[in-house]
Amino acid sequence: MLHTDALNAATAANGIPDRSAPTRLVVRFCERLRHLPLGVWAELATSEPSARPITAGALKRLHARLDRLPGVNTRVSNRVYELVAVAEEFVPSPTARRMKAAALTAALALLVREQIPDEDFRTLYEPFARTIPVAELENDIPNIRLNPDTDALRA
Repeated sequence: MLHTDALNAATAANGIPDRSAPTRLVVRFCERLRHLPLGVWAELATSEPSARPITAGALKRLHARLDRLPGVNTRVSNRVYELVAVAEEFVPSPTARRMKAAALTAALALLVREQIPDEDFRTLYEPFARTIPVAELENDIPNIRLNPDTDALRA
């Protein structure tokens, strides 16, 4: 079971401040994703490519920002991979790959949201926009174990 403190502890252990609003949003996104029924997640990931294409430019700008955050980028990726590893037991391999790609893209877009154009963020986060709205991630969500040391400051 993944806990909210895991990403916070890993971030603090590497000397990277974890008090940022983007980090808290990613932690909350992963917690919500963990509780999302696999069928819903698979459907979002399956419909994602046909519903709206991710432009090469949006992905290029995302990765340009992520290159400046290698440690946090790796921790976010590992967290999403852990969530998908559980799903892989229950869905076909191609579906799991799409689920991982959609979730990883959304989580990383949350991480650098303030550093990329709004249109890019909307494009990258779109598969989860209705199911896991960003506005809900920005609010205190019940049933999420927050770290009082890192979440005491509200952005």
